[in-house]
Amino acid sequence: MQILIKYSILLIGIVSMGVSQPEIEHENKILLRTLKRSFDIAKPEFEEVNLSEKFISEYQISGKVFKVNNPGKSQFVIIYSGRVYSCRSGGCSAPQKTSNKASGEYFDYFAIFNIKGKVKEVRVFNYQATKGHGIVSKGWLRQFEKLNHKEKPVVGKNIDGISGATISSHAITDDMALRIKMIDTVLKSL
Repeated sequence: MQILIKYSILLIGIVSMGVSQPEIEHENKILLRTLKRSFDIAKPEFEEVNLSEKFISEYQISGKVFKVNNPGKSQFVIIYSGRVYSCRSGGCSAPQKTSNKASGEYFDYFAIFNIKGKVKEVRVFNYQATKGHGIVSKGWLRQFEKLNHKEKPVVGKNIDGISGATISSHAITDDMALRIKMIDTVLKSL
């Protein structure tokens, strides 16, 4: 019984200190397959774009931006690979700005842009939340590709909401609105 009590106290202490989250795996298998299948880039060369602290703060970046070259070809794509924090199950009751606190639930995704700033593909590759799995659907994510490259995505206007994934659909849509706005500045710096 004493061992069980000591173990419980230790476990509570660890949980209350906060568990660190793993780093984002930016060059993951899903991204590499997508580059090969959709963009004919079999051996991508990832070049991280250096961003200033001001830029990172202005666009609330919680990831990295890469220029991905296709060896032997002059065209390239820009990839934003990042993390979106959403609410812990039972912690939110309505769509709202989500927190960047490590204690919240999250998912990792990437958005691929062409050299003109148009969204070419969006994929969620690491979903670590208890609810809202509807946003990982390729069909739902294709809505971002259909937008004009200057059009701001808004749930209920040009992006469909998802019953049971209200928080997640708003979270990724808000983050994509920032990425679409950000991409022009990134492209001008290359």
